[in-house]
Amino acid sequence: MTGRQPMTVPEIRAALGPVTAEEKDGLQYIVAMMGRFGRIVRAQVRGGWRSDNYSYALWDDWVGEPLTEADPVAARMDVARRYLRAFGPATTDDLKWWTGWGKRITVTALDGLDDVVPVQVNGLDSWLLADERDQLAEPGDGRSVRLLPVWDPYFMAYATSPKGRARQVAEADYPRIYDKAGNGTSTVIQDGMAAGIWELNADGGVLTVAPFTELRWDDVEAEVANLATVIDTGLRLERAPGPGPLSDGPRNTFLSPISLRMTAK
Repeated sequence: MTGRQPMTVPEIRAALGPVTAEEKDGLQYIVAMMGRFGRIVRAQVRGGWRSDNYSYALWDDWVGEPLTEADPVAARMDVARRYLRAFGPATTDDLKWWTGWGKRITVTALDGLDDVVPVQVNGLDSWLLADERDQLAEPGDGRSVRLLPVWDPYFMAYATSPKGRARQVAEADYPRIYDKAGNGTSTVIQDGMAAGIWELNADGGVLTVAPFTELRWDDVEAEVANLATVIDTGLRLERAPGPGPLSDGPRNTFLSPISLRMTAK
């Protein structure tokens, strides 16, 4: 891979020349392992917006500098700060869940930060970077409608419970957004709250929305038009009845939360 443009796994395999069947079968796992150790990096996607044909480059070539070993304590503090920059205000439990750390490590990382302040959000003790406090005090009207995809961080970056995600999802709607494994489905948000689910059939040119509450449909139409422009596909909006819980459908209903649930019925 040295001195080459980013390469897909088949291209790496071809560049290696003759290999045994075992080596051929194991190459995908070797590429994944080299990524975990910072030897190579996933660089580009070949194909359209639905493609998962990734190409890889050497870390040093793509990033421009070698991966260096970090002090674990300082690294965890940096991760905590970056998490709050992206998702704050957030609770200690939110950070614990997102990182997979234990409670003691999470508390220690937060205690080491001198640029965070405590705040209350919906009665929960939370943390916020100090330089963002003024923005929280004057947040604006917050009116918007957005179509968020499966596993969007807005629904996945906080502790897994109706209480932990109350500012995004009403408790009654929680099982309509998350399945029993905790996967968050494609969701319509209106003014910051989950207000429905949606599903895209790009080949059929249809985007279907199943609302939980009364939506501002003109704003939904505008979002559909924006998405159509991004993926360069004509789309029409269709409406479906308000959905029940994801558990009404088969496994992985969260990936197609409307059609799979209807098929199951």
